[in-house]
Amino acid sequence: MNKATIIDDAITYITGLQNHVKGLSERLIEMETVEGEKQGSEEDTTEEIEKFQIEDEVKVTCIDEHRLWLKVICESKRGRFTKLMETINGLGFGITDTNVTTSKGVTLIMFCVEVRYGKL
Repeated sequence: MNKATIIDDAITYITGLQNHVKGLSERLIEMETVEGEKQGSEEDTTEEIEKFQIEDEVKVTCIDEHRLWLKVICESKRGRFTKLMETINGLGFGITDTNVTTSKGVTLIMFCVEVRYGKL
């Protein structure tokens, strides 16, 4: 692969990510509108998750030779965040930055990890 191909692939990938972010933002606005109209129980939250077709998702972006940016979307369940952090540490990554957001039964976890052993 030459540099032009790598740059072209990176541009294509970033454009795809931007479109994905736009779609998720629209879904979030739609979900917030629904929440503003009604307050629900846990059963309603489960119905909303199914309605908006939110599925577990993991995205990994390479920042540089030693760092990765990870984004995890999953259903909110007790102990899931702790298990994820233990697994990441067990794989030889050091967590340098973390952001956790929970809304309507869905958890968004974004974090930066640094490779402790070798290169990516």
